[in-house]
Amino acid sequence: MAAIPAAHLTYFRLPSKLRPLPTTVTDRLAAQLVSHLNRAADRGMILPKSYLQYVPSRLAYYPCLRDTIALFCTVWSNFRRGRQCLDFITLPAYGKAIRSLRRTLGTEQAFAVETLAAVTILQRTEELFNPGGPRMIHDQGMTTLLENIGPPEPSDEFHISVLCEDYSILVPYWIISGWKNIMNESPFRTPIIEGFAKYTENKRLSPLVQTAFYRFDAVTKALPVLIRACESLWEPSNGEFNHSSSIYITNCFKETHEVAEDIMAKFLEGALGTGDIEEKLDEASLCETSYYFSTIYLAQIFLGLTSVHLCIVRMRYDWSAAHGLPETRNVYSKLRELSEHVWKYARFLRSVECFIGVTSQRSLYLTLEVAGVDEKEYLLDLISDMDSFRRRLPAQRDDLEAQILMYARLLTGRRP
Repeated sequence: MAAIPAAHLTYFRLPSKLRPLPTTVTDRLAAQLVSHLNRAADRGMILPKSYLQYVPSRLAYYPCLRDTIALFCTVWSNFRRGRQCLDFITLPAYGKAIRSLRRTLGTEQAFAVETLAAVTILQRTEELFNPGGPRMIHDQGMTTLLENIGPPEPSDEFHISVLCEDYSILVPYWIISGWKNIMNESPFRTPIIEGFAKYTENKRLSPLVQTAFYRFDAVTKALPVLIRACESLWEPSNGEFNHSSSIYITNCFKETHEVAEDIMAKFLEGALGTGDIEEKLDEASLCETSYYFSTIYLAQIFLGLTSVHLCIVRMRYDWSAAHGLPETRNVYSKLRELSEHVWKYARFLRSVECFIGVTSQRSLYLTLEVAGVDEKEYLLDLISDMDSFRRRLPAQRDDLEAQILMYARLLTGRRP
C-alpha cells in the first residue's frame, strides 16, 4: 500500500474523560445555571454567586426552587439576547413557578431554607426583569419564612448567603410597611454581618464592611421610632407623640444622624485609602467629580448604606421644619450635601448593566426634591435610561417625576 503523504495526516487527542450530557430536565437546568454563573460578570449582590452556587445540587429535591430557577434562566437568557422584556403574567414559566411555590407551602418543605431561596430568587427576578412590577406578597412571604425558619447555623453557608440577599431586598419593605426587622436580632445579626464582609472577596475591604455594618445596627434599630414620628406629622390626630416624647425624638434624630454620618465618613475614608474607591474629575458629573469602585459589590453596599443615611437626614429635616427647630437650615444643607455625594455615583450607574443599576435607583429618588432645574433634568434622564429595559416607570416626564416623588415620600414616612 502506498505511503500516505505527511501533509495529509491529522493528529487529534481523545479527551481523557468524556463529560456526560445532562439527561434530565433538572440536569439540563442545573447545567444552564452553572453556565450562566461561569460566564457572569461581577454583579455584586445582584444574582450573587454566594448563594446561587449552592443551588444546582438542590434542584432535583426542591421543585419550587427548580421552577423559580427555570424562570430566572428564561428571562436572563432573553435579556442577554436583547429580547423585549415582557410582563411576567404572560410567561408560562412564571405561572409554573407560582403554582410550584404554592404547593410547596402546603408540604413539609414549607419552612426549608431552599423554599426561602426560591422566594428570594422569584422576588429578585421580578425586581430586575418584570415591567409589571414586583409583587409585595413576595416580601411578606419572605418575612414569614424568615420568622419560621429561624437563624442559621454558623456552618450553613447556604442559609447565611440567602439571608444576606434577603436583608438587601427587605430593608425598603420594612421601612414602608412599619419595620418589623427580625434580622437585627442577635441570632441573625452576627452571621449576616460576617456574611456581607466575607462575600466582598477582598481582604482589604472585609474589615471596613464588617465595622460599618456592626455600627449601622444602632441606626437601623432607631428607624422604627423615627419613621412613626415622621408619619405622625402627617397624621397629627393620632396623638402618639406629646411634648416630652417630641424632645426625645429630636435628640434621637440628632444622635442617629451623627452616627450614620460618622460611619459613612470613616467607610469612605477607608475605601479611598485602600484605593477601592477613587474620586476623579469628571466633566459630565453634576458635581465635577465621580466615584470609581473596585467592585460592583462595594458600590452596592455603599449606595445601600447611603440610602438609609439619606432617609434619616430627610426625615430629620421634615421633623425639624415641622417643629420650628433652629437646626432646620443646617439639616437642609446636610441633605443637599449628601444628595451631591449620591450624584457622584451617576457614572457608575451608567456603566453597569441596566438591570443592576435599577436596584440602586432609590438613592437617586431621595435626592430629586433638593435638585435644581438642570440637576432634576439630568436625574430624570439617568433614571429613565436605567429603566429602558424593564420600562416599569412612566414615559411621560411629569408622570415619571410624580411617581419618583411618591416613592421617596413613602420611604421617609410621608404617606401619600
